[in-house]
Amino acid sequence: MRRPATRGYELRSHNPVRKGVALALALMLLCAAGVGLYWAGYRASGTASTHVREELSQLSSQVDYLQKRNQELLDKNAQLGRAGEIDREAMRRVQTMLNQMQGKLADLTEEVSFYRSIVSPSKLKPGLHLQRFEVNAGAAKREYRYHLVLTQAQDKHKVVKGRVDVQIVGRSGAQTKTLDMGKLAGNGLDFSFRYFHDFSGSFTLPEGFVPQRVEIKVTPFTRRVAGVTQTVTWKQAMTGEG
Repeated sequence: MRRPATRGYELRSHNPVRKGVALALALMLLCAAGVGLYWAGYRASGTASTHVREELSQLSSQVDYLQKRNQELLDKNAQLGRAGEIDREAMRRVQTMLNQMQGKLADLTEEVSFYRSIVSPSKLKPGLHLQRFEVNAGAAKREYRYHLVLTQAQDKHKVVKGRVDVQIVGRSGAQTKTLDMGKLAGNGLDFSFRYFHDFSGSFTLPEGFVPQRVEIKVTPFTRRVAGVTQTVTWKQAMTGEG
């Protein structure tokens, strides 16, 4: 008879205290690692945030400076534009005044030459002379300005007195009509002078009247002074050739 085989046994040691300590150490290491990672991340984020804030502050300062500089340039450009416009306007005014002064100078030069010829007439015979008669268009419709100059050429100038009659002859419809310029102007053409006398004024022609010629008669009241009679066309009077 066989003896039945015997079952083997394995001996294991069981220490619950050591296992608990190991588990606790593992948990502590895990917690320490987590805390370390947290603080490392916190410090890293704080450093990055500080750097970003510094860059943002610098960029903000640069933007403020650029905006201020841009406004300064805009203001300066506006000032230069206004100054340039003021300079151009001043130049235009100066040029206008210069043109006016040159025109006045030319007129005065002509007047001086004219009156010099009156004071020292070398080619005029003794007596009264109709030195100038001209008519210019006025500002209003059918308004005209006249300018008439009488001179006296004598070896010994004395006061001469008299009157000037100026008749404007023209057509009014189919009829010939004569108008007295003195009455149209509202003033008489009496004179009293030693060297020359200057008449000027304005008159208005009636509607429908077409001037053709001007008849001028100078009647002296002074004895031994001959009168003057002259006729000029309206065109001559308007162009200053009368």
